[in-house]
Amino acid sequence: MKLKFAAIMIIVLCLYGAASAQVDNCCHVDRQCHSEKDWTNGYFAFQNGQCAAPAQTGASGQIDNCCFAGWQCDSEKDWIDGFWAYHNGQCGAQTASQPMSPVGNETSAIDNCCFAGWLCRTDLEWINGYHAYQHNQCGQATPAGGIINSCCQLGWNCTNGLDRWLGEKVIREGVECGMPVQVAYGRTVLDGSETFIRQVSAALEYLSSRVPHWYAYIVNGVSKIRGGPFGPGTFALADAVNIAPTHASEGAVVLAGTLLHEACHVNRHNDGSDRTTGPYLTMEGFSIEENICETLREGALTEANPSRPPNPWLADAIAFFRSHGGQYDFQAAANGQRDRAFWLLSQGI
Repeated sequence: MKLKFAAIMIIVLCLYGAASAQVDNCCHVDRQCHSEKDWTNGYFAFQNGQCAAPAQTGASGQIDNCCFAGWQCDSEKDWIDGFWAYHNGQCGAQTASQPMSPVGNETSAIDNCCFAGWLCRTDLEWINGYHAYQHNQCGQATPAGGIINSCCQLGWNCTNGLDRWLGEKVIREGVECGMPVQVAYGRTVLDGSETFIRQVSAALEYLSSRVPHWYAYIVNGVSKIRGGPFGPGTFALADAVNIAPTHASEGAVVLAGTLLHEACHVNRHNDGSDRTTGPYLTMEGFSIEENICETLREGALTEANPSRPPNPWLADAIAFFRSHGGQYDFQAAANGQRDRAFWLLSQGI
């Protein structure tokens, strides 16, 4: 990927021009350039240390383009084709009239939305184009000339509703998008800063070493755990979870409990159990759903460490619920999710 990306960026610089503060073209060094071809030749000559030589001879130095190895190149497209052909070892097999690059050749295999209509000028835009192509999202981000309104257009690998919602919120609130790190645990992708990845990894490893079924409950049930980059705290959306930085920094055991609570919402959504509570329709439904997942959290952490003291908040919350006429068997619902945890463990990690 790194080599291919470097090749892409050379092409991008050729197409859109180098920054004025850095000399990268023999047209700035030893020759007069009056046409598009002159500037293209000057660029590639500079990359091969040939500013003192005619632009297309290339015999004395290291070359990286078939246009320096016998091809007749008369346009930017010829030079781009020559570059790709050289790096595929095809200087002898093709000619400049037989394009090798994805640019302008709809029949060639492509792997980036920047070759499918996006206007890409920066590293982040090319990275975003690559991820978007892998998920068939070339039509879902801003095309050429559009307005940037989401981090999904600036390098985030957006694959679900949480990604897209949070990506737009970050832009609206003027927060730096950053470039998240990604690590996979089972089918769960951790997406956030290096610090966030370390914190969540420690929490998952705590569960894996003590209660592997609850570890499986998270990594086989949640598609993505994203780190912030800010509030509103922790929450689940469909099959993904957001963890704010302040919650991620509370220590491995506390964070493990937070992950279990949010994974409970995800798994109840996945298996349809949350339809029985309608958690987002009424205050009673919301209270029931929260008490179920808090009961699960408490039980799982006690399994991991039987000597831990119980959390008084849960008993108070249930007592409050019942004092207002609410009736629900929270433990039975949590036990049903525990059965699901063992089933998910049986599916392999």
